[in-house]
Formats: sequence, structure tokens, C-alpha cells
Amino acid sequence: MIIRNAKIGDAAEIQRLAQELGYDCSEGDILSRLKSLSEAKSSVVFVILTENEANRLIGWVQASRIETLEAGPRSEILGLVVSRESRQKGIGKKLIKVIEDWTREIGLERLIVRSNLLREESHVFYRKIGFSKTKDQSVYAKEINLNEG
Repeated sequence: MIIRNAKIGDAAEIQRLAQELGYDCSEGDILSRLKSLSEAKSSVVFVILTENEANRLIGWVQASRIETLEAGPRSEILGLVVSRESRQKGIGKKLIKVIEDWTREIGLERLIVRSNLLREESHVFYRKIGFSKTKDQSVYAKEINLNEG
């Protein structure tokens, strides 16, 4: 398997995998976001590919350096997707290891991840690889009209 930084040319495959988890985003959305993230010094996106099947992308992970007043600096996994056919084969664990290494490289001692309460299999996965549950929370969203002032 090959793990490397995501490239602009990976947008279609990243989008395909995101849709497997029900995320409604277009290839153009992913392309635009990859371009923006490639310029950000505090964020990374890694992909994992098979060495057979013409190097098919089978997973990706995104993380960022986050700093809050009350909790200080940490690394946060913002997205992790492994293709359906590649789950339960250690792919997610390899992607987490890359993020753990990146977290050390940028001098941080804490890595967190949030997981939808409905994704029970991911909760089992994270506990199995050493994460501890620290809280339950709700996420609220509000659309902002850019034309209001």
C-alpha cells in the first residue's frame, strides 16, 4: 500500500469515498477544498492506495492543528474514510498512524477525533486503537447569508 499526501488529481476518488458515507459533495467541491487546504500550513490530507488495481484510492484522512483558549493546541482528525471493500483490513489504523506521526512532527501531544453517534462501528474502531471517549455533544449549524451585512 502507498500512503502519500493528497493531490489535486485525487479529487474524484476522494469524492467517491465521501459519498460512500453519505456526504453530499461534488468533485468540484472536493477539488476546490483540496486547493485551499494545500495552501494551509496547519492542515493535511493523506490518501492510501493499493499497489495493485492500478493504485486505486481506498481511503483518506484529513487533520488540522486546532487551538482553543480553554483546551490549548491539539491535532484533530476532521475526516477519515475507508472504502467499504477495504474496511476491517487495517487501512484505518494505518491512516491514523500517519496522523499520529504528523501530530508529533508539529510538536503536539494530543490527537482528538469526533464521530457521529450513529456510526457505531467507528466508535468501536477508535476505542480499539487507543482513543478514549471524553464527551458526548450535539452539533448545531446555521447558514450565513454572505449578502447580509
